[in-house]
Formats: sequence, structure tokens, C-alpha cells
Amino acid sequence: AVNLLPNDGLLLLDQWAVHRAHALQEEIVAAYERYDFAAVVAKVQNFCTGDLGSVYLDVTKDRLYTMPVDSVGRRSAQSAMFRIAEAFTRWVAPVLSFTADELWQHLPGQRDGNVLFAGDAAGHALPITLEGVRPAVYFGAGAGRLVNAVLSDRLSAAEARTRYGALHAAHLGGYAKLNRIQRLYRYLPEPVLRRLVTRGVGQPTRGDGEVAFRSLRYLDVLRPEQLPALP
Repeated sequence: AVNLLPNDGLLLLDQWAVHRAHALQEEIVAAYERYDFAAVVAKVQNFCTGDLGSVYLDVTKDRLYTMPVDSVGRRSAQSAMFRIAEAFTRWVAPVLSFTADELWQHLPGQRDGNVLFAGDAAGHALPITLEGVRPAVYFGAGAGRLVNAVLSDRLSAAEARTRYGALHAAHLGGYAKLNRIQRLYRYLPEPVLRRLVTRGVGQPTRGDGEVAFRSLRYLDVLRPEQLPALP
């Protein structure tokens, strides 16, 4: 990120674009928390066609085409566009996972793994237990069963959304505890961390020079009989 300018070093129009993206991100997060995917799509589409297409990109394209490579005006626009593109990829990852991952791999800079495991997009991924796969399987199975019930006319779409919200709400207390651990784990001595990890995911095993927590206890959630009971 040698040429990436800080936000407070951008030209005013570029600062405005980044600010609009940040404000939109808060709305998108709130929509995802309500499971309102239609609102997410509508907000992203309006941002792309209105704020970006009709205003920002139309004004800044001349800077990108005509100004010298190392000029402040060109670098400012590029820096803003990079931040918006990176945020955009995270916004759409839950609903356009393959497209988002392809975008993620083509963005400048070091990109390790899939966009779904990067930053906020990781959802429930925690540093201690690397949670992420198991919650995805657990809640994904619940969502899939509800979708199947809607498609077979056993539930309405509204009832399915309500029941999935109840499933999510039933686990909020547990995830609140995990999030507190996430914030505090770095201050704990290593022996204490080892005991916590072993208690949570089982005794680690070694293979190919790496430590892997693959006890049956850890993987039990993947068994059909362990799938969530729908509220």
C-alpha cells in the first residue's frame, strides 16, 4: 500500500465518497442483522447507480485518465476507489459469494483465502477456536430446512424469517461470551489459553508439523443428529 493515501489526505470529493460508503455500510450491516437481503441488494444497487455512477465516477474519471501517475489527484481517487471496492466486496459476499471471492482475489494487495474469512465477513470466526465453519454449517442447516419448508408450502416466507430469527436469538448469549473471550484472550497466559482451547475443542493432535483440533467433539455439530432444532 505504498501509494495508498490516508483518508484525511484525500481530496474533498474522494473523502465524501468514502464517507458515503461508510454510512451505507452501517445500513447494510443493520439490514443483514434483520435478514433483509432485499434491502441489502437495493441499497447496494442505489449506491452504485446513484452515488458512484451518476456522481463520483463521472467526475473523477478525468482525473484518472489525464493526471500524472503520481499526482495527488490521481492517487486520491485511486485510494478512495480501492477502499470502496474492498468494502463493496465484503457487502455482497453473503449473497454473491463466488463473485465476491473472484473480486477479492483481484483486488490489489496480499489476499489470504476467501473473502468470507476476512474481517467482518468472517461472522463468528474467533481467534481462539477459529470458529466459522461450524456456525456456518449449524445455521446454514437451519436456514436450509426453513427454505425447504417454504418451498413445500409448509411455512410462509414471513414465518420462516421469524423462526430463523428466533434460532439466531437463542444463541446470542453464547456468542456474547465468545466475543468477550475474543477481546481478552491476548492478555491471558499461554497455559490458561491451552486449557481453554482444549476444553472447548478437544485435545489437539499433530500431523504434518501442524496442530489441528479435530476431535470428534469438535466435529459433532456436523452430524445430522446434531442439526439445530427449529424454534
